Amino acid sequence: MTLTQGIEVGYGGNGTLKVSAGGSITSDYIDLGNQSTGSGNLDITGSGSSIDTTGGGGPFHNVEDGFVGKGVLTIESQGSFKTNSMEVGGSSTGNGTLTVDNATLTAEQFLVIGDAGTGTATIKNSATVKAANSITIGNQSGSNGTVTVNGATTQFNTQVGLTVGYGGTGTLNLQQGTITTADFLNIGILAGGQGTVDINGSGTAVDRQAVVAPSIMSKTGAAGTGVLTIEIRPH
Repeated sequence: MTLTQGIEVGYGGNGTLKVSAGGSITSDYIDLGNQSTGSGNLDITGSGSSIDTTGGGGPFHNVEDGFVGKGVLTIESQGSFKTNSMEVGGSSTGNGTLTVDNATLTAEQFLVIGDAGTGTATIKNSATVKAANSITIGNQSGSNGTVTVNGATTQFNTQVGLTVGYGGTGTLNLQQGTITTADFLNIGILAGGQGTVDINGSGTAVDRQAVVAPSIMSKTGAAGTGVLTIEIRPH
């Protein structure tokens, strides 16, 4: 199915959209939970099932998961989602949940978990999440973003920067052998920003790849508060 404009799921009420059995959608944009009373659920499941919003024009957030209301986006069982940029938990009242489970999410520009609102992402079971530009967790003041990445074959990568707690509160949990690659890692940047990164388990790592700006080094608590924990726990 190809749409020349966009899709609203749960604009002001409750809405559910499921893409399965190899189905595909091409759309300019997708909003889940656009208004404060809106609650939108989108599930992409099964090999060959896909959504592509890269034709939406402009690089900024043509997928909103929990913009003012509530959004739940699940990509699973070898499904795929390709977009320009995605925001999970957009406005101050927005609440977005993202699950990528043995599936693929590609952002050709930015991925933001907790822009001004609350965003939660779980990436597991050989899933791949990648952003060609940056990934930010806890972007604006008052936001709250949490990302958990689990498993040795699970990938959470950006070609540029990974920022945890830019102006809000950000938490990144890397578990059980996952390797995350980024050109630089920033934790707690602006005044009021609070970032926590927990690297847990044998083989788990953040691999700083000098892709774009090799002169930029990792920063912890530049003007905000940053906590980096590296540990090996028995399982």
